[in-house]
Amino acid sequence: MPIDPIKLTVNQARQARLEGVHFWPQRNEKHQIIGWMAEGDESIGKVKFQAPLETFLWVPHEPETWPWRYADLLRPLTLSIWNQKHPVEANTAKKILPIGSTVKIVMVSRFGDVGITHDLTAEHGYHARVGFDVFDTTFTNQRRKA
Repeated sequence: MPIDPIKLTVNQARQARLEGVHFWPQRNEKHQIIGWMAEGDESIGKVKFQAPLETFLWVPHEPETWPWRYADLLRPLTLSIWNQKHPVEANTAKKILPIGSTVKIVMVSRFGDVGITHDLTAEHGYHARVGFDVFDTTFTNQRRKA
């Protein structure tokens, strides 16, 4: 008989991860991440844990874990727009977006940055990368919808 998982808070799950508990994504029928699951050993045997979606944010290739998809610029930003022809250097145009421009986050890397574009309908294809370390000084009005 399966047992119901113990529901953890975000902080409890993050602490468990620091202590070595491995979490894996819990997905819906559309294969989107809707939460996190883990197993642990207790004196009573195997225990299942469940954690909310917002426990682990900015998972690469998993846009449903990204807290924001759109933001406005706090400073001008230069985009490098490649026309898909080679050589790359000769076929890349520079475009400077002014303060206040809306951009879309279309990529999150495991290196600690996001890829952005000025094309608000794009799902892929970034024209600039911005590190999380300068996120708060680059963007304002972060939101899920345009």
